[in-house]
Amino acid sequence: MKLDALIDWYSTLTPETISDMRGIHHESADFRDPFNEVRGHRAIAAIFEHMFDTTENPQIPLLGSLLHYLKSRLSPPQSDTEERKMIS
Repeated sequence: MKLDALIDWYSTLTPETISDMRGIHHESADFRDPFNEVRGHRAIAAIFEHMFDTTENPQIPLLGSLLHYLKSRLSPPQSDTEERKMIS
């Protein structure tokens, strides 16, 4: 599943793995954060390159939890009970 790959990519992001997004993000993917709103691999890569160039040991502390939450919301329900929880 591409969402698993996306979670892994963000969780282990380094300057050397920025270009790996090409196998995960669509080439015209949108990226938004509180400071940027861009489209496409090159523009997204530039944000992360800048982040690594200007900060020491950058981290996104809630990213893993947020992505796992999104994954649970985007994945199909495993049972009728789970489906009812998602609807309510």
